Amino acid sequence: MQTPACGDNYISYTIAKGQTLYAIARQFNTTVAEILAANPALDVQLYYAGDVICIPKPDSGTSCANGTPYTIRQGDSFYLIAQRFGIPLANLLAANPGVDPARLVVGQVICVPVAPEAGCPNGYSVHTVTQGQTFVDLQVLYNVSYDALRRANPDVDLTSLLAGQELCIAPIGSRGTCGTGVGPYQLVSGDTLSVLASRFATSIGAILMANPNLAPTDFTVGRIICLPEGATIPG
Repeated sequence: MQTPACGDNYISYTIAKGQTLYAIARQFNTTVAEILAANPALDVQLYYAGDVICIPKPDSGTSCANGTPYTIRQGDSFYLIAQRFGIPLANLLAANPGVDPARLVVGQVICVPVAPEAGCPNGYSVHTVTQGQTFVDLQVLYNVSYDALRRANPDVDLTSLLAGQELCIAPIGSRGTCGTGVGPYQLVSGDTLSVLASRFATSIGAILMANPNLAPTDFTVGRIICLPEGATIPG
C-alpha cells in the first residue's frame, strides 16, 4: 500500500512481522475501527510487514486514569522511563498491559503510574520538580553538592528531570549524605569536635571518620556533618 502522510494527531507506525491490526490496536490503546478510519487505503485482509500506517494518538485524558500520560521520545525504553520517574519496572509494565516494550514508537502515549510512597530520611525535605528545572537549579536552590543530591535519589536520572518528579533533598549545606550513622547535624555556635563528642556520647575520631571529606578546621558554624554510628542524641 502507499505510505500515508499522517497528521499531527496520528503516529506513523511500521507493521512488524506477524502483527495483526488487533494487536496494534491494543498496543496503542485504540480500536481496529479507528485504525481503519485513519487509513482508508488499508485493506483489512491484505497488509504486510513493513507497511506504514497511521495510528490515532490516544486520548491522554481518558487512557491513563490512575497515572500520568507520557509520550515516548527518541531513545526511550520502559527501563529508562521507570528510572526517570522513580518507579519499579514491574509497575510500569502492569500499567500498560497492551503495550509491547520491545516495539515502542516515538509519539506513542503510555501511562506512568504514581510512584510508590518511599519517604525521605529524617532531616531531609521533599522537592517537586517544576517545568524546566535541572539538578543545577536544585543545587543552587538548596546549596547542596551533586553527591548529596545523587545519593539521596539513587534511582533518579538527575540529568533528565521531569516536571512532577519528587526528590529527596539533603539539609542545606550538605556535601554528601550520611551512611550508617545517626544522621545529619548542623553545627551551631560553640560546637567544637570535643564538645560534639561529649554531647553525643562518641569520640572525636568517630566524628572525623563519619565525615571523611572534612578536615578538623572545616567544622564551622552552619556546616552540615554526619553523626557517627552509635552516637546518642540527647533527649
